[in-house]
Amino acid sequence: MTIRFCLLFALFMTLSTLLFGADQANQTQQTQTQTQTVPLQTFLSADESQLQSMIQNLLNTSKTAKEAEMIELDKKLILPNYEIWFKQVFGDAAGVKLAEEYKELDKHLRSDHSVKELKIVLDSGRSEIVVTRLAETSDPKHYYNQILSKMETKPEIYEVRLDKPGKAGEFFEMGFFSYVDGAFRLLGDFRAIR
Repeated sequence: MTIRFCLLFALFMTLSTLLFGADQANQTQQTQTQTQTVPLQTFLSADESQLQSMIQNLLNTSKTAKEAEMIELDKKLILPNYEIWFKQVFGDAAGVKLAEEYKELDKHLRSDHSVKELKIVLDSGRSEIVVTRLAETSDPKHYYNQILSKMETKPEIYEVRLDKPGKAGEFFEMGFFSYVDGAFRLLGDFRAIR
């Protein structure tokens, strides 16, 4: 009985090693293929009104949804393959900085912190959605110009703020968004390059 068990165990371990090795090789090959062929679908962009509508739906949902449901909605805002996207749009140097910055935002969106933060913002009366397309301004020191100067490709990017109605200057910067892989994605605030 013991010899039989040892033989079966040895056979099992050999098969597992062979299968695991093949599976790992397939995963490595798939990862390399994905890395090389990630499409930059940013240029198939939606417009400002669609982004505004999406943000309004998010705000409306936040009033009645449970925390776990909001976390799931926040996860949908995460930019897929963000390391690749930032390098494609901003080049290697700035792209690496932005990807490092985004790593923290990714964690933030996957936790309850962003849900609590949004609740605080909305409770303070900041509920008016302002969407502005990233474009050059006449002020050379404006942060829009700083961001645009670092871009190697220029997808449509929008800044979203939540203003307090009737109170100029009282706003919450949600961040920049772009339409990537069929949805608007939160890109962060680009502090690393401004």
